[in-house]
Amino acid sequence: ALAVLNRDLATAEMQRQIEAAHENAKTQAAAGREAQERGEYALAVRKYLEAIRMIQPILPLRARYEVIRGEFAKTPPSLDLLPIAEIRSRVEEILRSLKIEIVSGNHQTVKIDHSFPDQLVARVVFQEKDKKMPARSMPVIFQFEEAEGKIQAEIETDTDGLIRANVGQL
Repeated sequence: ALAVLNRDLATAEMQRQIEAAHENAKTQAAAGREAQERGEYALAVRKYLEAIRMIQPILPLRARYEVIRGEFAKTPPSLDLLPIAEIRSRVEEILRSLKIEIVSGNHQTVKIDHSFPDQLVARVVFQEKDKKMPARSMPVIFQFEEAEGKIQAEIETDTDGLIRANVGQL
């Protein structure tokens, strides 16, 4: 028996799937860059991670495409994927640049089964060299290290990068 593989037919659907997923990933990465430029770091990280999530499944499909086509060095430009390493680097840059600063409420003393008299207030900033910018809408998770009590577990920063938490019944 003789089998003939029509490479164009075999790869047409693969190419369509790769291009569609890649366009979606490019859109997410661009939205991540725009959010980062606006100072919306939490949104930027989410968009960058979404772009990575979209690219990873198409890597094996692209490899199969190249094998069937026999075009390892001549992949069409439309199938050149966003470099995942570059996107990961952007996420890591944002995360390394985030800092938490204590504003107020530190070093309070309370009796057992009582609430803190004052809120815990902190600021999350994105720091580049000597420039600090508030990190808006950044989720922050509070947890106790040595004691137990009641505290709102996850809070998002406001437009000034501030988070406020009440601690009850320590």
